[in-house]
Amino acid sequence: MRRVQWWAAAVALACGSIFAVQAQDAFRVMCYNVENLFDSRHDSLKEDREFLPEGERRWTPFRYWRKLNAVTQVVAAAGEERLPDVIGLCEVENDSVLFDLTRSSAMRTLGYRYVMTHSPDLRGIDVALLYQPGRFRLLASREVGIPSRSAGFRPTRNILYAKGMVISGDTLHFLVFHLPSRLGSTRDSRRHRLQAVRMLRQAVDSIYAVCARPRIIVMGDFNA
Repeated sequence: MRRVQWWAAAVALACGSIFAVQAQDAFRVMCYNVENLFDSRHDSLKEDREFLPEGERRWTPFRYWRKLNAVTQVVAAAGEERLPDVIGLCEVENDSVLFDLTRSSAMRTLGYRYVMTHSPDLRGIDVALLYQPGRFRLLASREVGIPSRSAGFRPTRNILYAKGMVISGDTLHFLVFHLPSRLGSTRDSRRHRLQAVRMLRQAVDSIYAVCARPRIIVMGDFNA
């Protein structure tokens, strides 16, 4: 839980100025790689055995819930006087983890809702967006897949797209991603990351194709 980043610590793209929204009402955005936020239950469709009580990490329910509460502490501390309105998360395992985080852990008192990907990543790692519904009204969301298998790579995380309206009336477009890791051949891993970035670029271009002056925030883990 070391990689805490404010605003689009990866990339921020703005047509017009995203800071106009910030100046009006100090809209806060946070990006956070929570590093292997797995539950302690086995998913027969995923390679998650190291995060089981008998696995390599000895990942017990106690350690799992302790980590959920630690994530809450980081979010609360990062918010200072006010909580982040939107949080991009990397390395969350599944919907159950997000439900536990937002509904059953200490974070349940903070009022966050979430939307996430359901990627073909072999380990089951996904990305998500937490948001305060009173500050960000979710209008639409979808996943952008990366054609990894067809290019001979292991499946990776999908890109999450979410659109919503803030209380100023502005519409924000979020793209949350976690680029493929630097594993194996340097040349191959670079090609895989570039392939993912091309899909990210296409997603951004598709927003510009239908919006005259879109306000876009791209954030996540570049693995670079």
